[in-house]
Amino acid sequence: MRSSVVSAAWEGVAARTRNGRVPGFYDGQFSDLWTIDAQAAERILAYAHDDALHHVFRVVATMSLSETKRPELEKELADLVLDERDELEAARLSFFESRIGAAEIVRFRSFDLSRYARFSLAKARITAPILKLIAAIDQILAIRSNQAEMAQSVTADNEAWFRVEYLRGLLFESGYYFQQFDDYANAEKRYRELIKRFPTSRACENAYYNLACVCAIQGRRAEALDALRKAIRAGFTNASWLLEDGDL
Repeated sequence: MRSSVVSAAWEGVAARTRNGRVPGFYDGQFSDLWTIDAQAAERILAYAHDDALHHVFRVVATMSLSETKRPELEKELADLVLDERDELEAARLSFFESRIGAAEIVRFRSFDLSRYARFSLAKARITAPILKLIAAIDQILAIRSNQAEMAQSVTADNEAWFRVEYLRGLLFESGYYFQQFDDYANAEKRYRELIKRFPTSRACENAYYNLACVCAIQGRRAEALDALRKAIRAGFTNASWLLEDGDL
């Protein structure tokens, strides 16, 4: 049974979610969960594996484990982490989903939880699982036909647009994965590559925003503000998240 203290902490976390989704991930975001008492980490670990718990809270539990310094964390989260190809394929199918039913929701929850388990491990300095996913993305992006497809100039009314944007989005995701374990050089390199090669891509909105975060973390104030302005011009409108983002 959850204690009233833990329940109160969950209510605080619930207030920070947006439309039933976790809005982002920064250091210390959910530390109020695992610092409750000496047994909190064990309870949070159990929540991460609890199929009866709402998906968003399972994700939050998984994310909060990144700061518990548990030596066996990779083993404890192993059953949540999918094979890299399976995770990327599930993500791809969800991107192109034309209908949403029970099977699609289960698939989404599976790969979404796997992704956040990798994030949590990366922030705990267990980088192998997320480096494997980055390598799998790089293999996809290195395929010559995919490179040609990414370079197409298409508008949203073109049937090829979703495929093109999906591939460009993978380039952004790989940078975001590097950012999870503070490899800011590689994260910035990929964000800037995306912005330079595909300046009209919708993924540039997030690339500029995350570039602002990377620059802010490193004390590069002027560059951070410039990137943030460009993110807004590219379409970023989530002011509530911007105001609470610990990276900024």
